[in-house]
Amino acid sequence: MVKIGDIEAPAATVPAGAVLNDKSLFIFLVAAATIFPLLFVPLAAPARGSGASMEDIFRLLLLASTMHVGLTAYFYLDREYRAHALKHSSYYILLPAAVILTSGLLTWRFAQNGTTYLLLFYHAWLLFHYGRQNYGVLAFISLATHSGRPLFSERLSLHLAPLGGIIGAHAVFGPFEKSVFAPYVDVSFHLGIALTVSAVALALFAAVRHMMQSAPIWRPFFIVLLSLFYVPTFFFDNYFQAVMGYAIAHALQYFVFMFFLAAGASNKTPARSIIALIIGMLMVWGLILLMRERAIWGPLQPFIVGAATGLIMWHFVMDAGFWKLSKPWQRARVQERYAFLFDRT
Repeated sequence: MVKIGDIEAPAATVPAGAVLNDKSLFIFLVAAATIFPLLFVPLAAPARGSGASMEDIFRLLLLASTMHVGLTAYFYLDREYRAHALKHSSYYILLPAAVILTSGLLTWRFAQNGTTYLLLFYHAWLLFHYGRQNYGVLAFISLATHSGRPLFSERLSLHLAPLGGIIGAHAVFGPFEKSVFAPYVDVSFHLGIALTVSAVALALFAAVRHMMQSAPIWRPFFIVLLSLFYVPTFFFDNYFQAVMGYAIAHALQYFVFMFFLAAGASNKTPARSIIALIIGMLMVWGLILLMRERAIWGPLQPFIVGAATGLIMWHFVMDAGFWKLSKPWQRARVQERYAFLFDRT
């Protein structure tokens, strides 16, 4: 989600009528969204199919994982963000369209090989995307706790962690076995472990430093938690258990962030803004489900296979732009819509 620069607190205090200005609620929801699936999915996955209630829980979590992509459509439905997207249409409109079209052409022209290498690229970008969002989570927690900018050790930790996850997941990712890189699966797995251990060690170093400086407990807690994000990758021998826990954690985090973003809009009432968020989500989610129904596409099916993957990557492109808080316009939107984070009370 986030490609973030450091945000300085605005001089103004939080407006008296600020929406959802409960900072503790925000932090709690982000923590719960991260912890629950990271623990529940890997441990409960073997029990899938043992009962209707358990299977329903997994269906709900998987729905959340897919549906969160659709939340990105809100940026086209909100007046402020839509105007920004139109002003920079080469990035927000033409580039995503090119990604979708190129992905479809790749699987249409090169069939199975095209699909294999597209999925390898997609999977690396997917886990990298998770890592960028995690860095954004840390930056927002830093703001909420007024505990200073991310340290070098924290930044390095949250860059190494997704690299470790990407490389380590090759051991359970089917397309890797079909690629020319298959002979290197063991090397990839062990390199992933090394990078992940390094990420956790750096996070622990940063956490100790924060505790010695009497920082609020949420700050060391989150840097350690986020460094452990990809650890399930190395303890399971099937893709679902290895990856889906943090895939769902990423989705639930995004629900929290987008809800607060929509509710904090000053150009419309919170209810209208949240309704727009839900409508956009359902529209894109419906399109994703439709594209996955391969039987209905006939001769277009080879193209649709790639285009469906490209549609998910549209979400990566949009978020990398709209959450790039090193840019003044994006930073101003966060200062406006997350005003409660800057409140020192």
